[in-house]
Amino acid sequence: METDMVLGLCGTASMVFHCPPVVMRILSNICAWAPTIVLLIGFKFFCSGRSIAHFYKKAFGGKISIVTLVASAILTLGATIITVFVLSLIQGKAFGEYWHSDTLLL
Repeated sequence: METDMVLGLCGTASMVFHCPPVVMRILSNICAWAPTIVLLIGFKFFCSGRSIAHFYKKAFGGKISIVTLVASAILTLGATIITVFVLSLIQGKAFGEYWHSDTLLL
């Protein structure tokens, strides 16, 4: 959903209205937060009879095991390393070149 909104709103703003980069950044942030904004505005309609506090307590109240936390960290790190490795093979650059601070995309 966010991708469609970004392409539709930001693409139109860029191509039709020639908006500056700061407007594009604001629009993309609004698109990223759109599901949360819709949930908060329409909460009483979507979840009648419940409070927001009860909803969040039920959704996020479970305990997190250390094994799950470590496994998710390892998966994220592994996916990043594999992606950079494949990118280095495709572009023909050394794997280590992607880890310098001047080449990181933040």
